[in-house]
Amino acid sequence: SAAANAGAPSFQRPAHAPNGVYMYGGVGTGKTFIMDLFFDAVPIEAKRRVHFNQFMLDVHARLHRLRGSREDGVEPIIVVVRELMEEGWLLCFDEFQVTDIADAMIMKRLFSLLLAHGAVLVATSNRPPRDLYLNGIQRDLFLPFIDMVEDTTVVHSLEESTTDYRLVKSFDAADGAYFLNGYDDAAKNAAAREQYETLFSEITKGGDVVKATLRTQGRTVNVGRAVLGCRTARFSFQELCGTASGAADFMIIAKSFYTIFLEDVPQLTLKDINVVRRLIVLIDTLYEYNVKVVVLAAAEPPLLFQANKTGAKGEEDAPANHGDLLDDGKYVTNVHDEVFAFDRTVSRLMEMQSKAYLSAARPLVGTDFLQQEIKHLEMEEEPLSDDEIRAVWDAYDVDETGTLDRHEFHALMEDLQEIKAGHRNFPIEATDVIFEELDQDKNGTLEWDEFRAAGRRFHQLSSTYWHAPTSLAETGAFGF
Repeated sequence: SAAANAGAPSFQRPAHAPNGVYMYGGVGTGKTFIMDLFFDAVPIEAKRRVHFNQFMLDVHARLHRLRGSREDGVEPIIVVVRELMEEGWLLCFDEFQVTDIADAMIMKRLFSLLLAHGAVLVATSNRPPRDLYLNGIQRDLFLPFIDMVEDTTVVHSLEESTTDYRLVKSFDAADGAYFLNGYDDAAKNAAAREQYETLFSEITKGGDVVKATLRTQGRTVNVGRAVLGCRTARFSFQELCGTASGAADFMIIAKSFYTIFLEDVPQLTLKDINVVRRLIVLIDTLYEYNVKVVVLAAAEPPLLFQANKTGAKGEEDAPANHGDLLDDGKYVTNVHDEVFAFDRTVSRLMEMQSKAYLSAARPLVGTDFLQQEIKHLEMEEEPLSDDEIRAVWDAYDVDETGTLDRHEFHALMEDLQEIKAGHRNFPIEATDVIFEELDQDKNGTLEWDEFRAAGRRFHQLSSTYWHAPTSLAETGAFGF
């Protein structure tokens, strides 16, 4: 209807819009490196660099927000396109791939509108455009999108490159980030687990292990073991890849935690193809966010997935719904995509053990953050600025709810105690007393105004605040 299409541009591309670039090739050939060089060098502000999975999750979230409404009679997807174009007309997509039918069915419409508005696409992929969504259900509806990509980008192949530069980087491997417990020797397995546990204790500095709840796109992600002050979480392989988890779940975990401990990773076969698929998405997401990953696994990365790369055996052994992350449908009919994608997973897992990856910059956490970023923490005469207090707030709001819960606040108290007293023995009872005092509206969380008022008084408490009480009777020493 006319109303439905109000404000919709024609699908003819503006004459002034330059062509983009679509680079494809095997894992580790430098596609992302080249694109990032371009993105950093191009002298415009209206640009966005994003993993393609994350981009489509963002699009679906925006469409969900607009569901059932029409802004001035304009259909939601046009509103979304306008929003995206306001944020940047140069779109750089890493790991351009399509395995989700929900993505495939909207991409022609979405990108027709983006291109009609003058968007320019730069993308990296493991596959040429003609192989996107290969063997996907209702692929005929997707083919016009492929034509569009080929018409509006320069397609460049890096397939002749035989060097995996991630593996070159992994030769400078760090010690002790990937532990094997798949030996026939029980003593070796026990030793590997002990090393894994020791590293967890060292990284978390003995901090309290608590449960945390993250929320994304209407879903709840439960984290059974987290040390909030150092932004570290611990999962079994079953918790992350053996349940109906997807890219949105992995993304909120990657955004909330800077170090992930992943244990009991088994060797996988074609019969585990749904689990393999989740592992591929998990590692892609953690890599994209530069999350440090410590793994306890039954085999080295190249041996984790035992697949027949000819595909013949795979078509017999893989379950019918093997391409479906949520086990509620099927849209891929053979295992070629998974085998191809897992090569990337192996490459990334190996690079993630390198010193270069592990030393890459991430926001400081815990005591390192407090000591380096909050310059006036130990100066009695000078209060913290609102910007410094906000930095502390953001650092300890792990679940990004805009409030601090009791666990998050206790993590801050432990870190402050370590800075001043040299140990983290800060009784939870003391945290409870302080928390109750600060929680003026008694709703069980600290809002920004409540926390800011306390932050301004840090300097007043420096002579007494840091001596943690050994009993509730001593909590008055905190000055609250």
